[in-house]
Amino acid sequence: MSERHGRQLVLSGWTPELQARLAAMKAVVPGRSIRSEVCALYLVGAGVGALAADSVVGEACRRLNPRLRLEAPPASAPSVALGGVELPRIDTGDPVGDGAAEAAALLEAYLK
Repeated sequence: MSERHGRQLVLSGWTPELQARLAAMKAVVPGRSIRSEVCALYLVGAGVGALAADSVVGEACRRLNPRLRLEAPPASAPSVALGGVELPRIDTGDPVGDGAAEAAALLEAYLK
């Protein structure tokens, strides 16, 4: 576990086991937009080990985590997903806020 992800262990309910499970998971973030990039960056920053995203979004995330496994997103991925949990896209008109909210919703669903 990196020092970056070790800081999350001070969060209530966050354990080394959860962090390891997150590192083994793949996030699917469709689209090539600022919203997609923000969502992906938050998920990678939290410790997701693999990302299926547009190449531009993926390369931005690889700068954050050089060990990140990148894949092309499925052609028919209309929603964001993490470890089998799929959520509809959030669209309030604020792309940066929407991307952050999508990442937070996925992580919250993952913790349940």
